[in-house]
Amino acid sequence: MFTFGHDGASTPCKGLRQRLFEVENWFEQLAMAAKTKGHLKAVMHRLFECAMKWALFPLGRNPMELVEIKDVTKRQKPPRVLTHDEFWNLVKFLQEPYRTMVLVAQCLGLRISEGMALQWSDFDFANLTVRVQRGVVHESWHAKTVLAGKRLQEIHQARCRESRTR
Repeated sequence: MFTFGHDGASTPCKGLRQRLFEVENWFEQLAMAAKTKGHLKAVMHRLFECAMKWALFPLGRNPMELVEIKDVTKRQKPPRVLTHDEFWNLVKFLQEPYRTMVLVAQCLGLRISEGMALQWSDFDFANLTVRVQRGVVHESWHAKTVLAGKRLQEIHQARCRESRTR
């Protein structure tokens, strides 16, 4: 097991860089999902950043940058994609304004956070375009609007006509 302790030297965690494989082995032995291990690694990375800032660890490359955790970004299960019929069966149970939000997000291929952040000024009906430039991120009870990589999304006329007829 890997432990963090002060060995009496001028910096805690002395010798950590030589023990990176031990840290990786420790992560492998944890009975946690890979994503959870990734979050734990991020906390440890932040701890080293703070330790360098407070002169508890020598300035330099953060040793946690060298630690690799397998399958952190790998999905546990493939995403469930609705068929055309399943989507329309779902939509008929939605009430406004959620129905419109789901239809717009589906037609434009938006992320949930992008659809939630749309404003009327983002739509250019004359040119059939919408500017996707924000995303909503929930922090406790407050919604915060952030830039989400400005991109211009073309409105597909056929898909939108189909949604109007249903």
